[in-house]
Amino acid sequence: MTDVSVEQRRVLQIVLWINVGMFLIEFGAGLLADSTALLADSVDMLGDAIVYGFSLYVVSRGSVWQARAALLKGAAP
Repeated sequence: MTDVSVEQRRVLQIVLWINVGMFLIEFGAGLLADSTALLADSVDMLGDAIVYGFSLYVVSRGSVWQARAALLKGAAP
C-alpha cells in the first residue's frame, strides 16, 4: 500500500467515524425531541457514512474498482 493510500484511509476513517457519531447523536436527539427534521438529517449522515465506508473499501483496491466507485458515486442522487 502506498503512502497516499495509507493517508487516504486514515482521513476516510476519521470522516467515517465523525459521520457515524453524528448519525447516532442526531437520531437520538430526533427521537427524544420527536423531530422529523433531526431524524431526516440523521439519515443523511448515515448515507454519508455509507459512502465513506464504501470509499474506504475501494481505496485499497485497484484502479478499476476506483473507477467503478467513481461512476457509482457520480450517478447517485
